[in-house]
Amino acid sequence: MQRVALKLAEPAKILIVIGIAYSLAQSGWYFLSDPQLQPIGDAPRTIIGRNRPAPISVNAIIESNLFGDAVAGAARTLADDNPPNTRLRLTLEGVFRADNADESAAIVAEQGRPGRLYLIGESLPGNAVLTEVFQDRIIFRRGASYETLRFSEETPLLTNDGPVAAASSSARRAGNRPGNPYRANQFERPPAGGETSGAVPGRSLDEVVADYRDRLQRDPEGTLNQLGLQPVSTGAAEGYRLGNLAQSPYLSQTGLQAGDIILSVNGNPVGNVAQDQMQIDNIMAQGSARLEVQRGDRRFFVTASLR
Repeated sequence: MQRVALKLAEPAKILIVIGIAYSLAQSGWYFLSDPQLQPIGDAPRTIIGRNRPAPISVNAIIESNLFGDAVAGAARTLADDNPPNTRLRLTLEGVFRADNADESAAIVAEQGRPGRLYLIGESLPGNAVLTEVFQDRIIFRRGASYETLRFSEETPLLTNDGPVAAASSSARRAGNRPGNPYRANQFERPPAGGETSGAVPGRSLDEVVADYRDRLQRDPEGTLNQLGLQPVSTGAAEGYRLGNLAQSPYLSQTGLQAGDIILSVNGNPVGNVAQDQMQIDNIMAQGSARLEVQRGDRRFFVTASLR
């Protein structure tokens, strides 16, 4: 029995040595060989939950119209509403229209009082607020309604519809401070029946124009000097430079200043006295004079009624 055990022990030792050698070989090969990475796509996917909420759609929110439907073309101006004429005892004496509507202004007078200059958003007599300024009317708000104040037939129409109104907005806001070119937010109208320098009180406008037409024919230079006008260039239609005429009560509300140049009247260039005399009747027939004025590098228009 002991012999058999000795015979079996020898092969067992050999098998154990072979097993140890095989294990060492496998271990060495594992450390010497490159690691094998498993592709990401082959990794098993884990489902977090079956009741996952659907993603929020921005388009679905927009199409739901949470704040109502926008009506195309709903934007309207106050002029489209055509407010009724006001019953307030107010008189519209002048308007100043600027490129920026918020810089426009109007001269409004209460019955028996001188006119005052009001800017957009300022309070008018009668608990009204000025909201819109047009060439022939203004619109203001009284409570929840809007009303219209137009030029009356007997009121001189003095309008300024050029960029000078916007440029002078800071001066108009200056109130009663000295040097305000718009005369401290208050404008006195010419006295009833009053005329410009050299005219006889009580005469009609047609008579005054006819008188100056005769004077221009007899003494063009002297008449222009009396009117406070000076041709920019002799014999050429390059405009008239304003002098004392800018201080006339008829022009005080227009914002014109001494040194301004009148380039045209109703679209016709002026500055040549001989040619301009022939345009006087046409201007009177049209009933209004639209003056193109240059002040420095800026140009604007002033419209005055002749009726």
